[in-house]
Amino acid sequence: MKIKLLILRLIAVVLALWHVPHTQAETFTVTYQNFSFTPKTLFIKIGDTVRWVNNGGFHSVTGDNTSEPLCGATLPAAGCTNTFNTAGAYDYHCIPHRGLGMVGTIVVQPAPTLLTVAITSPVNGLFMSSAEPLTVTTTVSPDIKSATL
Repeated sequence: MKIKLLILRLIAVVLALWHVPHTQAETFTVTYQNFSFTPKTLFIKIGDTVRWVNNGGFHSVTGDNTSEPLCGATLPAAGCTNTFNTAGAYDYHCIPHRGLGMVGTIVVQPAPTLLTVAITSPVNGLFMSSAEPLTVTTTVSPDIKSATL
């Protein structure tokens, strides 16, 4: 019985530590006016969307990398949206105000690595049997760095 509980706890802890909750894509807003983007740096996940909103002035939202134009080079840019499907850092700026520090960065975090666990029975010749149903319950912290059983 002790071996059974030890094996089940080990399995539960491994699964809990590698559990990745299903999350929906989110939309974030970056506003710009008065020679700044707010927030200046934004951390998002793959599949999330960023909406830029001009709260006043003649500004652009132009990607530093020409393959990611974001809102383009048009002045004044009323705003735009962009969905990010590739991990990485995306720097952007306002064309006429870059020299004044009107720059920003979107950091798209990579997708978590998933772990597959295969449980076979019997393990090393041990048989696990119980007359009662077995329930394993785990609690996972939001940052997926710890688990309790």
